[in-house]
Amino acid sequence: MKKLCAVLALGLAGCVSTEPVTLHAKYQPAPVSHDSRDAADTARATVVARHCPMILTPVQDTRPAGENLGGFLRSDNIHAEDLSGWVQSGFMSLPQTRYQLSTTETAGTSRLQVQLRKAYFDTVTTSRVANIVLKLQVQDPDGKVRAQTTLRGTDVSVNWANSESDANSGFNVALKNLLDQADGFLDHNCQAGA
Repeated sequence: MKKLCAVLALGLAGCVSTEPVTLHAKYQPAPVSHDSRDAADTARATVVARHCPMILTPVQDTRPAGENLGGFLRSDNIHAEDLSGWVQSGFMSLPQTRYQLSTTETAGTSRLQVQLRKAYFDTVTTSRVANIVLKLQVQDPDGKVRAQTTLRGTDVSVNWANSESDANSGFNVALKNLLDQADGFLDHNCQAGA
């Protein structure tokens, strides 16, 4: 039995790749099959968006770990060249039906500041876990903080092959989870500030 366990352990160890894995430069959400809002809700939301513009300032990466995002079986082989830009592209992909994000500076416009606090990936036996933590702060045009929150997006899935696509998929799902929460936060704060 000990020999069988040793052979299985060696066989599994041979499947672990230590090749560097680089995340995609842009957020790539999974396709959406349908929109749950009806036409009247979308029309009302579009009117609100015109009255709730926000400047999305460049995302600040405040993680102490730098580019290291963890890896497969503790190998620390996942990296991102521009994780802040990836998060920024995620925010710009939001539906923005109730508010309007822009990266262009405009006087008299509220600001959304996003800090990337944590981003890491780990594997436990046959599971993969991706986590992203962001701090969001909405500021009035005069710089006064209207609202702030810290959000976590997580993906726990089966780790099929220790591959680049597993890492990218995990981080994309975790960011999608976080962006859904951020969308509600921004919508609420636009209504409160209107």
